[in-house]
Amino acid sequence: MSYLYYLKTILSLGFVLGVLYAALRWGQWAQKKKYSSEMKIVDRLSLAPNIALLIVQIRDESYIAGLGGKDLKFLRKIK
Repeated sequence: MSYLYYLKTILSLGFVLGVLYAALRWGQWAQKKKYSSEMKIVDRLSLAPNIALLIVQIRDESYIAGLGGKDLKFLRKIK
């Protein structure tokens, strides 16, 4: 087999890997774009090592949430 065969094989493999990489990056970008700006933590106040109060903005609504250990509770909606 000639070196031209190996060159074509390496270039083809590189092209396929490049397309797969581009598809992966586009998928990550699309997922990030889809789920970004749905929820933002506006402010956080630590009350104890594992307890905090959060002001969370979901779309155009603001909420006060309590975070304690593994528990998250929405306490009330801010007007």
